[in-house]
Amino acid sequence: MSFTADLSRTWKSLPSPVRIGAIGAGAFLVYKIIQRTTSFIPPAPLPTGGYGIPTVGYTPQGTPVAWSPEPLVDELHNVMSTASLTGTKDAAWQKVIDLPSPDMVAAVYNRFNQKWGDGDTLTQWIDDEFYYDYFSGVKDQVLQKLRGQGLAERRRMQYYPPVFNPIATGGTMYAPSVYLSMR
Repeated sequence: MSFTADLSRTWKSLPSPVRIGAIGAGAFLVYKIIQRTTSFIPPAPLPTGGYGIPTVGYTPQGTPVAWSPEPLVDELHNVMSTASLTGTKDAAWQKVIDLPSPDMVAAVYNRFNQKWGDGDTLTQWIDDEFYYDYFSGVKDQVLQKLRGQGLAERRRMQYYPPVFNPIATGGTMYAPSVYLSMR
């Protein structure tokens, strides 16, 4: 017997609820894959074309080494993804506020979105934080700095799945195209 015949016989021997559950799980998996691959946040342009990112040293060969946003990105993720004291979050956000150039802020924003964003932007992560020092005003300041540079939530591209409307489409699924929307 062939593999496909065995697979077909096995499928037919499964109870209907199991088959329905398998089909539903498969459809959900496909939906999540599509959602994940289309929730792409395009990188924000560096306002001065990268000239605002300082050189922090030189290699033994004399090649300049540019400032890296990586330590700050990891610190921001650590304080916002775990239960931490409110002052800890404010201290990390203050480091973003204290960055001297818009290119450095954009570099932190881009790297955070790429590494930890998972479809959300750094601005959304900060805006969604509930536990922070309400009286310090640091959250509002960092959000103002990010939004002032145009680094806000609207950059996310969202996939909208096809719409099933049996009355309007005569019982067929209508999907003229996979379209994306910028928020």
